[in-house]
Amino acid sequence: MDDTASRGVIEYQVVYLFNIAYKQLATIPNAESGFKVSGIYPFNDNLFNGSDFAPASVTDQMLKATMAQLQNCIRIPP
Repeated sequence: MDDTASRGVIEYQVVYLFNIAYKQLATIPNAESGFKVSGIYPFNDNLFNGSDFAPASVTDQMLKATMAQLQNCIRIPP
């Protein structure tokens, strides 16, 4: 085993190593694949259904605070 393997990576080497990996992986085909799989382009309206968005429904509640309560809460000057 190489002696350098036990020393780890110093912060300046991280940028160098990231650059090597980024140049190999950040390619046009990978970007196109990401857009295609997510349904962004070409647009796929059937990729998600209503149940996929169900967890977000907990935020679909009406605000039941009065203007006076909001002003006290966030200190809006009159």
